[in-house]
Amino acid sequence: EPDIRPGSLVFLSMKNLNMPKDRARKLCPKFIGPYKVIESNSETSNYKLDLPQALIN
Repeated sequence: EPDIRPGSLVFLSMKNLNMPKDRARKLCPKFIGPYKVIESNSETSNYKLDLPQALIN
C-alpha cells in the first residue's frame, strides 16, 4: 500500500477519463500530472486531487 497523504504529488491514470473525439486514445499519455492530493482516506483508497478546471468539467 503506497503512503499517500495530503500534500503528496501523484499522477492520474487516463484510463477512465473521457477523451475528445478527434484524438486517438493510443496516442495519448497513459498518465497525467503530477497533481496535489487535497484529502486522503487510506481505508478506502479514495483521494481528492487539486485538478485543473479543464479536467473537472
